[in-house]
Amino acid sequence: MTQLKSEDITALIILDVQAGSRWLSKYIFRGAVPDSYEQIVTRDQEIADAFMKKGWPIFVVTSRPAFLPASLGDRFAFSLVNVRQAANVFKLDKTRPDAFKNTDLMTLLKRQQIKKTVIIGCTIDNTVTKTVKTAETNGLATLVIADASAARSLSVHQKAASAFKHVENTAEILKRIQ
Repeated sequence: MTQLKSEDITALIILDVQAGSRWLSKYIFRGAVPDSYEQIVTRDQEIADAFMKKGWPIFVVTSRPAFLPASLGDRFAFSLVNVRQAANVFKLDKTRPDAFKNTDLMTLLKRQQIKKTVIIGCTIDNTVTKTVKTAETNGLATLVIADASAARSLSVHQKAASAFKHVENTAEILKRIQ
């Protein structure tokens, strides 16, 4: 297993790890998997902390449904991963599952000459899958961290995770970043 180095220009893309997803996990999906939503958020924070320590770019992409009024939308889209102190953080709102649709994500990645991405978030079978597909179609290398991504059921999570070209767990990516 190779180390990730600064010259790799690897970016972390955090998808929908937000207050609204936590609510959906609790009341609609009846619990996120592979673990509780809070455990997934903890892993997401560990990965973000490792990227911040290296000074590598982080893209926080949150879902902001157009039908929600602004005040409710702000609460729904509030990121649960704390990257406020990081210098190389980009925050984007999206209205579609694919983080590239109707956002500046691809432009920002190209501007920074980013070729490799680590992708985490909610849900692995929808938002993560669609974002990975667009990234790869546009020539970006992707690595999905399965245990740092949620789904509505374990079978859905396993099926989605098995479809990605490159998948690791949190412990593996943290070891490679160090």
